[in-house]
Amino acid sequence: MDLFHLVSWCLVVSIAAAFCWPVNLLFLALALKVRDGVRPIDMETNELWWRSAFASLGLAILSAIFVGLNYVLVPLVELPQGPIQTILLVGYVGAAITFIWWSFALESLFKGTAVFLLYVFLLGLPLLAAGRMLSLWQAVKQDAPWFLAEG
Repeated sequence: MDLFHLVSWCLVVSIAAAFCWPVNLLFLALALKVRDGVRPIDMETNELWWRSAFASLGLAILSAIFVGLNYVLVPLVELPQGPIQTILLVGYVGAAITFIWWSFALESLFKGTAVFLLYVFLLGLPLLAAGRMLSLWQAVKQDAPWFLAEG
């Protein structure tokens, strides 16, 4: 597996986690709670759910924008897939972390980074396993070769 193949998978898993919209708000709230540990969350329960819903919907919209950019730049403009997806992954992660930081009014971007990484791992790993069992990733490779690099 080369670097560009790994980058492609990271981008696909991050975006797939964000596209599971009604479910992913639960995982976003769980990621925030896991980051806080045993300390209580410093917001009311109602506020937590509204912020989680807003953040997860925003991440889904952000993901749609980056999928559109990937589609325009790789198959239509015919730029090389590996470097473009690397740039898109860096941009997506940065934008997602900043959006989570802003949505939850966290004290620092490091806390936003922790919440984003926990969110992707909590939802992304089961998505990887389910996609493998259901042969979903093979279908993505066949239907959208511009999105998931061959390795």
